[in-house]
Formats: sequence, C-alpha cells, structure tokens
Amino acid sequence: MTTNNQKRNDFSNKDDKVLLTEVGKAEDYVITIYENALKTALPASVRPIIEQQLGIIRETHAYLTQMLSAKAVAGKV
Repeated sequence: MTTNNQKRNDFSNKDDKVLLTEVGKAEDYVITIYENALKTALPASVRPIIEQQLGIIRETHAYLTQMLSAKAVAGKV
C-alpha cells in the first residue's frame, strides 16, 4: 500500500509513471461523476455543458493513456 508520503516523494522525484497514473485515476473518478450526473434529471440548459465537459475530459484521458502506452513501449516508465 502506498502512503501519501510515498506519493509525495514519488512526485517530488518527478516519477512520470506515478504522476501520470495518479492523474489517470483522478480522471477515471471524474468521468464516473459526470456520467452519473448525466443519468439524473438535469436542467436543459445544464446538460449540454456537462456533456461538453465530459467529452473534453474523455479526450484528455485518452491522450494520457496514449502517453503512458508510448512511454511503456519506449521503456521510459
């Protein structure tokens, strides 16, 4: 189990894999929150905003996943 102090040390050591992995986990969580919000009755003026933001988050998450894959293939993580 990784403690917060270990994570802080990993971040301060600029460990790309740890940083990108933690960002990916946070994005997974946020995507779930947005998807759950879209399952609820939202005002018509709010729904398109949430959908747009979710699309942007998904694009960013896909880019992050590609970065992790490329680093793994290149042996950088």
